[in-house]
Formats: sequence, C-alpha cells, structure tokens
Amino acid sequence: MKPRVDQMWRRLGALALVLVTATVTVPVAASALAAAGPGASRAGDVAIVDIHDPNRLVTSGGSSTDFALRLSSDARCPGDSMHDQWRVQGFLVPVAQDPATISYGFGGPTGSVNQALWDVSTEPVSDLNTLPNTEPGQPAAIQTPALWMGSYAPGSVAPGTYRLGVACTLHRVTARYWDTEIVVSADPTDQPAHLHWSVPHPAALGPVVHHRSPWQALQF
Repeated sequence: MKPRVDQMWRRLGALALVLVTATVTVPVAASALAAAGPGASRAGDVAIVDIHDPNRLVTSGGSSTDFALRLSSDARCPGDSMHDQWRVQGFLVPVAQDPATISYGFGGPTGSVNQALWDVSTEPVSDLNTLPNTEPGQPAAIQTPALWMGSYAPGSVAPGTYRLGVACTLHRVTARYWDTEIVVSADPTDQPAHLHWSVPHPAALGPVVHHRSPWQALQF
C-alpha cells in the first residue's frame, strides 16, 4: 500500500540518512570471494535504531514507524558490487528459518513465507550495492536505507516471531548475514498494514564512528 503524497516526500527525505558499517579494509583471498552457499554463516547482530538518532534504539512500533538498521563494526561483504558482484539483501523470515540457507530472486528472498524488507520509498531492499572499493577483492562496507513495514499488505505477515536482517550475497546466494528477532502481532487499528512489532532482545550499542565518505559509518 502506497503512503499518501505528503508522507512520500517525508519518507524520501529520510532516505538521505543512510546507516552503514565500515572498518579498515584488508586483502581477501580469491577463495573467500567464492564462499557463498555452504560456508554461509551468521556474522553478527542488527540493532533497530531511530533514523535521525543512531544512538537511540527503537524497540517497538507499528507499520508506519520509520527505522534504520545499525550493524556491528566488522559488518562487511567479502567484496564490493562494482568489482566483485556482491549485493546486499534484506529479509524478514520466520524465526525457524535459517537465513544462511536463503537464496534470493528479483525483489527478495525465495520461499512462500519469506519476505523482503521495504524502504520508506516503498522499494524492496533487494540487490543493493555495497560501497565501492578502489580495487577488487577488498571487504566492502554495507549501506542500508531507512525502512518501514507499511508496504506489507494487511495479513501478509502472520503474528509470530521473525528474524529481521540483511545478508551479503554472491549471485543471490547467501554468504554471511546479520539479524535480530522481532515479534509481530496483529493490530486492526494500525495503518496501513494492521500490525505491531517489538524487539524482545535489543542489541547493545556502542559509540558512533565517522569516516570520510558520503555515508555515516556506525558501530556497536
């Protein structure tokens, strides 16, 4: 469901605040760039934070609540998108689903109960580019836009516990991922998606770290 026009302009403005992770890059062996698939693993936590204040956790909200993701300081893909074809995917999947086993199609994760994340301009978080490196084979910083849950159709996210997070993929196969658990309940009074969500185990936050780029680098 699309937000009203006035909401759309506000949400498009929120996309200017993009939350990323960055660390000092080190060379990666060519074999590491082919580590998608059987070697996939959980690489760390995701914190759900305020889009205007990355030091403030957001632990609950409705479908119209805007939020951002803050990853651990070492969160990066084995290679970048420009040189090495790595991409960043968003996912919302039942807690019993292992994100390491997920593959991705156009527009989100495959599987009948697996969902993409949605940014505040109502686009799926799918096949996002990493920040570019100057040469191939270097770890790449991850960027994610401001998010919301208002793009889900009412009833399409059943009440239950889910994993919400992002993954690094090579040819749409997961190599590593970061996530947190959220609990979704039905709320007929909520607009537009008729749901409420909460974070039962919020991640602990550390200081924000800035670096020389157009993006804001964050760490736990």
